[in-house]
Amino acid sequence: MKNFSKKILTFLFLFLFLFNISQTKAETTKVNIKGQLEAAGQTNGPFLSTNQYTLASSIGGFINAFFSLLGMIFIILMVYGGYNYMTARGEEDKINKALSTIRQAIIGLIITIGSFVIYKYFFVNFIGV
Repeated sequence: MKNFSKKILTFLFLFLFLFNISQTKAETTKVNIKGQLEAAGQTNGPFLSTNQYTLASSIGGFINAFFSLLGMIFIILMVYGGYNYMTARGEEDKINKALSTIRQAIIGLIITIGSFVIYKYFFVNFIGV
C-alpha cells in the first residue's frame, strides 16, 4: 500500500509541476491594485459586469462552486475520520473504519484536484475563461 501511495503522490506532484510549467501567462506584469479596485466597484454583480457575462463564465462559476463544495466535504470527512480514530480506544474495527474514511477522503481529494487541474487547463487554454 505504501508503494502505491508513493506512486500516486509522485504522479500527482509531477502532473501539477508540469502543468504549472506549461502555463504561458506572463507573471512579470506589475499589479495595479487601484485600477482593479475601481473596476470591481463598477461591476453590476459580485463577480461579473454586464459586458462580461457569457455562458462559459457562468458554467465556470458553477464548476468553481462545485469544487469548493468538494473541498469542504473533504475537510468534513477528514475531521470525522480523525474524530473516529481518536475515540476508537484501541478497538480494531473502529480504527479500521476511521482509517478507511481518511484514505477514501484523501483519494477523493486527489481525484478532485486532478479534475480541477484538467478543468482549469482546458478552460483557460481553449475556451479562454
